[in-house]
Amino acid sequence: MKEKEFGKRESLAGKPENNVKNSHHKNNTSSYNEQETSLKKPKDLKSIILNITSELYASFNKDMLITWVNKATAKSVNKTLQEIIGKHCYEIWQNSHQPC
Repeated sequence: MKEKEFGKRESLAGKPENNVKNSHHKNNTSSYNEQETSLKKPKDLKSIILNITSELYASFNKDMLITWVNKATAKSVNKTLQEIIGKHCYEIWQNSHQPC
């Protein structure tokens, strides 16, 4: 067997061997796998992506109740996410109790 850089070993067939121990690599891999698993949840991924932008995003249900907003949207109306979710859009943006 021949030695390759970074402590990896290859068999004569050119395939990596699994018995090489490298604790630093193992720790990084488990951390990466945990992050990857958490990002596979579509709802979490949507929140992460839409909360890093300054654009305003909101989602509504069929009754026009707000079901989700990003942080920029909440900031634009000086309210918390909790104060917005479950309200009608006209209550937040028009300060009205009547549909527009």
